[in-house]
Amino acid sequence: KDSSDEEKEKAKKDSSDEEEKKKDSEEEEKEKPKDAEEDPPMVKTDVEDEEEEEVKTDVASEEEKEEDFEGLKFKMLFGSQDLAGTSQNFKLAAGDEPVTAGRYVKNSVVLGPLGISNKHLSLELIPALEEEPKEAETATKAAPRLGLRDTSSNGTGLALPGGILRRIAKNELIPVEDGSVIVLPMRLRRGDPNGDSSRAWFSIHIGKQPLPKQPPARPEILESEGTPAPPGEPVIVKEADGAMDVDKKEEEEEEKVKEDSEEEKKEEKEEKVEKEDKEEEEEKEKEDEPEKKDSDDEKEEEKKKASDDSEKEEEKKEDSDSDVAKHKKKKKSAKD
Repeated sequence: KDSSDEEKEKAKKDSSDEEEKKKDSEEEEKEKPKDAEEDPPMVKTDVEDEEEEEVKTDVASEEEKEEDFEGLKFKMLFGSQDLAGTSQNFKLAAGDEPVTAGRYVKNSVVLGPLGISNKHLSLELIPALEEEPKEAETATKAAPRLGLRDTSSNGTGLALPGGILRRIAKNELIPVEDGSVIVLPMRLRRGDPNGDSSRAWFSIHIGKQPLPKQPPARPEILESEGTPAPPGEPVIVKEADGAMDVDKKEEEEEEKVKEDSEEEKKEEKEEKVEKEDKEEEEEKEKEDEPEKKDSDDEKEEEKKKASDDSEKEEEKKEDSDSDVAKHKKKKKSAKD
């Protein structure tokens, strides 16, 4: 009996629990439409749709412009002391003004060290050339390249990736590869104690790839204390086949260096001669000063003597004239 009573009570509880759950579910279903009526779902307006479409079209147009851009994009990552870790972005298209660097404030990149010229270098676009088509192929246009031109008096150095730092020929356009390092100036004044603080250097990164985390280190420059840095070897590309013509340019650069050194020696000699001539002239002037004074005194004394003599002669003439006049008067009185 006890077990049957317990089972009956459990059955009653289960039935009552089910009834309560049904009531709760019915109440929730009744409340749902009320909430839906009170807080209707968000519906986008026509204005919001138009704004979203405009944003999408702007982004798409910018992407299309970037894809259609026929020029060249590149970045400079600076490694020199005052600008270490900073970077600048540039775009160059056909017909654009070159990117210039130097001490002049109107340059694209303004650099402060005193060894740098006002307009030290320029980065220019080397236009793409059409490649000759092979059999059963159409002509393809090569991508434009970046070129470096040195316009300075102390030289510009270019280190290609994994290569040695070389001084480039002045006023000639030299191709620059991705990852190259540019150093300016190559030559410092004799005995310059500042060293790296008198130079600037940066790496070139072409395209959209991210910049390296570390700024570039300055490539080694061959120089001995008290003498100008040697110019190194230029990297020149022939217009015809693009092959390097280094040997001839090496000889030319060596001759230029010799001429520069000879000119410097001549200038130093001329300066010494001018200084010696000036010193000799100053010494002569100092020696001639007392002689000039003596000669001036003598001249003044002679003038005084001459004036005194002339005064005496005039007095004599006056005395003689007076004597003649007196004699004539005596004659007249005697006749009378």
